[in-house]
Amino acid sequence: MKEVISTGIQNLDVALGGGYPLGSVILMLEEPGAGAHVFASHFVAEGLKNSDKVLYISTDYTKDEVENNLREIYRGDSLESLRILDLFSHRYPHLFQETKLTTRDFLRSGYDPMNYTRVEIEKDTYLRIVVNSISYFAMNYSDKEVIEFIEFCSMIARQNRSVFLLLMTTGMHDPKIETAVKHEADGIIELKIEEMGNELQRVIKFRKMPSNVVPKSIMRYDLTSEGVRMETLRRVL
Repeated sequence: MKEVISTGIQNLDVALGGGYPLGSVILMLEEPGAGAHVFASHFVAEGLKNSDKVLYISTDYTKDEVENNLREIYRGDSLESLRILDLFSHRYPHLFQETKLTTRDFLRSGYDPMNYTRVEIEKDTYLRIVVNSISYFAMNYSDKEVIEFIEFCSMIARQNRSVFLLLMTTGMHDPKIETAVKHEADGIIELKIEEMGNELQRVIKFRKMPSNVVPKSIMRYDLTSEGVRMETLRRVL
């Protein structure tokens, strides 16, 4: 039985000793513009190549936008093993033709995105689950509810030996909830944008992982038309 699953990025797999450990919740913290959703697309694309069951929970993009972003990386034909939970369109039903609810009807329905997400996660056994992003829940629910949701994800990950990749934007939440989310996650990966001379460079840092493999080195990466291009493992001075 495999103990890790590939991130979809070869050099990241090497740094992590093969990939993300099964049964874990990985928190990917990003500065705005650092490209966490591109890392998530690689993770999803790798799952589709292997016919893994994948759930992508989107709070900031429509289903079509998620698929279009994924197509930049995934060259296969079938998205059959992918389920996209489009919470963005559900939040604005009057803007999208696929729903006939008026805004008033929508509010009266008692729709609860977090509870809806929990139900969908439990409907099937997914190997790979992306939540893009936890920031939406942190802005619209209490700290207690957000932590309980992450604990729920952790329970499902362990039960099904799956991997949750949770995306969160730094600098926009109360430091206490960000610290609490970090505490609950099994692994933490940070994506940052730093000034190096007269240019901006994107770097990835590893804060903790649910194994003994926690890379000490900071790695540079670029965002290209084909996704993430990451350097080999070495320290950035």
